[in-house]
Amino acid sequence: MKKFLILIIFFFFSMINVNAASICSLTEQANIRKQADNVKITSEIVEDTIIDDNEEWPIELFQITILNLPEELYVKITNNVNEEEKFLSNEDSVDGVISFKWDYMVESTRFKVEIYTSDKTGCPHEVYKSSYIDMPRYNGYSEMNICRENSDLSLCQKYVTWEKLTEEEFLNKLNKELEAKEKSENKESTIEKTEYKNPAITFINNYRWIFISTGMIIILAITSFVIIKKIKRRRKIINNRKDVL
Repeated sequence: MKKFLILIIFFFFSMINVNAASICSLTEQANIRKQADNVKITSEIVEDTIIDDNEEWPIELFQITILNLPEELYVKITNNVNEEEKFLSNEDSVDGVISFKWDYMVESTRFKVEIYTSDKTGCPHEVYKSSYIDMPRYNGYSEMNICRENSDLSLCQKYVTWEKLTEEEFLNKLNKELEAKEKSENKESTIEKTEYKNPAITFINNYRWIFISTGMIIILAITSFVIIKKIKRRRKIINNRKDVL
């Protein structure tokens, strides 16, 4: 299986306190918490293949991956689409990796992932951690030519979280995004053209402080020269008067 796309998916993980009525000792509860903290849960879109009419066809799936799940714990996964329950344990791992795949990509789906204690503990079937994973849905409109040409727009992303739109609603919203994009591009183009047509102005703006500093130095030099010249002339006049006297 080739993993080709990792999405930024909303992932909420929260610690749930052990039931006060737990029959496990405090020492065992502490060990269970430590093991539960060590369990890693990730999610991503992966590429897979199915066989239909003796031919292989590429498909995309949503996959939840679980690592470091010991035999003292098991995982329960439910969703808000069909409320199906899936139980996974250490026995389901392959090389230490447990995978849960979901191929219903046309609806945004929220998964609830809970970590329970197994029969290998003194307090089986107690929940220790709970997490929620929100999976985006496949956007069929992304296959439209106009979207292929503008794949950077939010409405044209392959996987989205916004509510489903009718084709008319989608096109109306898309036109607004295209207009905003065009205005932004025109503005950037105008700025670039202005700078290109006025290279002297651009040069002066970029180096204006150098010009200002140089000008001040020149003015200061001229002023100093004039002052020195006046002083020399005054001294000469004074010396001439002394000679007369």
